[in-house]
Amino acid sequence: MPVCEGVEYCHGKECVFPPLTDRRDFKEFAKLQEAFYRGIKRGNPRALALPSGGTAGYGQPSYDQGLHEFLHASKMARQYIICLKYWPQVPHFNSWQGDFARLVDYNLTPTSFLLGINTMGHLLGEPKFLADIRPAAGVRGYAFDDKKSGGVAAVWCTIDDVERGFMRGPVMGVRFDGELPELIDLMGRSYPLKAGPEGMVDIQLTPAPLFLKSKNPQALAKSLQEAEILGAGSNVKVSYLPTQAGEIHANVKNQTSREQTGDLDINGKTVPFQVAASQEQKVKVSEGLATGFGKMFTWNKDYVLNQPGTDPASKQWKMDYFFVPKVNGTPDWSKVPAIPITNMFRPVVDMKQTPGGQPGDVSATFQAAWDKENFYLRVEAEDDVFDPGEPQFWSSPQA
Repeated sequence: MPVCEGVEYCHGKECVFPPLTDRRDFKEFAKLQEAFYRGIKRGNPRALALPSGGTAGYGQPSYDQGLHEFLHASKMARQYIICLKYWPQVPHFNSWQGDFARLVDYNLTPTSFLLGINTMGHLLGEPKFLADIRPAAGVRGYAFDDKKSGGVAAVWCTIDDVERGFMRGPVMGVRFDGELPELIDLMGRSYPLKAGPEGMVDIQLTPAPLFLKSKNPQALAKSLQEAEILGAGSNVKVSYLPTQAGEIHANVKNQTSREQTGDLDINGKTVPFQVAASQEQKVKVSEGLATGFGKMFTWNKDYVLNQPGTDPASKQWKMDYFFVPKVNGTPDWSKVPAIPITNMFRPVVDMKQTPGGQPGDVSATFQAAWDKENFYLRVEAEDDVFDPGEPQFWSSPQA
């Protein structure tokens, strides 16, 4: 990453930077980290976990090894680009690994990994973040104004089945104002772009970032934010939440940088929504439901999500929920109704379910309450065999 030398950022030992507020970036980064390390341990044996005796016995490289190497480089690049959004607040990102298994180090690294680093170093040597690119769910991107390269945007797809090789990535249709940008892949190869009869440029997205280079950074970012996406799935995420008034509200979350409209067919009625870019909207879908403490409620519904330009999506929501009383300070548990615990965890041992449910076996209830500062939980259990587990847990002040 570029090294922060600017005195305009630093004041002695204290630096002042804008807050890291976009949780979507960190969720994406965490997902990449998890997949990155999981891929390392199960991935390309020619590049990872090399035995002391060398590579003899591994045989010829396979398609699966090649796919893992490609994803390895893709995820590294995506993490790096996310960090660049917050540079110089995030001054350094290190993707080298090393442990007893000698995973990825400077002695042996896939070529695609190295070429990706080289490409990003040339394109984004001194970048200034401009905008997020989120025209649809499953599509990510970031636009920068680089001191040397000018406008540079990186775009990719985040669809699991595309990464696994089960399906092609979505197509991004973009109308660029003026001169078409230069398209550069992660390996540094440049491709000419051609517009169709209506001025639309189609870009096939992959898990690996594609870079678009333009003399006009602001216009580049705007064009990509307004792109039309084919094959990326739903642009909104729908969840359902109960209320204390006995209503069910649908929470419609816009996963793109454009306004999204549509409706939900549920409970025999059509409920419209209109959600601003990257925002959420709550709409009431049901009312008149039972409420009360000390009881578990169930709400299972089929619904259809309709949006312009996409096929109706049939979905299902299954939800168990309960209501928690509010208290002032430490609860008087004698006044808080208890709820039976019925979903006991019975582990599988030697491919057989652990027996349970016999007379005298465990029975349990729980009670919950809340106030402005705390959430309180109390569990009572009775069993014919008491196993305290870790004794120090029960003797701790927090037990």
